[in-house]
Amino acid sequence: MTTDTKHTPGKWAVKPLDDTAIVHENQGFLVTDDEDNRIAVVVNEDVIDIEMFEANARLISHAPELLEALEKSVIELCEHCPSDFIEKYRKHCKLCENIARYKQLIARAKGGKNDNVHLSELR
Repeated sequence: MTTDTKHTPGKWAVKPLDDTAIVHENQGFLVTDDEDNRIAVVVNEDVIDIEMFEANARLISHAPELLEALEKSVIELCEHCPSDFIEKYRKHCKLCENIARYKQLIARAKGGKNDNVHLSELR
C-alpha cells in the first residue's frame, strides 16, 4: 500500500468520554490512535441514542483498515482486469464499474483532487 498516507497511521480505538472531556454529561466517544492521541470525538449532546453514536465512533475507528482493505482488493481485481479495460467497459461491466467506483472512493479518502486513483499509487 502507499506510504503517502496523510491520515494518522496505525490502528484506531474507541473509548467512552471520561470526566475530563468538556462535553455535556460526557455522553460520547473518543476515537484514538495507538498512542492514545485523539483522532475524533463523537458527541451525543441530546442523549437520544448512545448506541448509534458508539456505532458511528466504531465506524470511524475502522476507517484506516477499511481503506487498506479496499486498496488491496482493487490491486487484486486489477490483476485480472487491466486499467484500460476497466475504463473502456465500466459502463457495460458491473465489476469494471465497481472497480472504477472503488478507485474514486480511495482517491477521495486520501484527499486527492482527482476523481480517480491510479493503480501505481496503490502499490
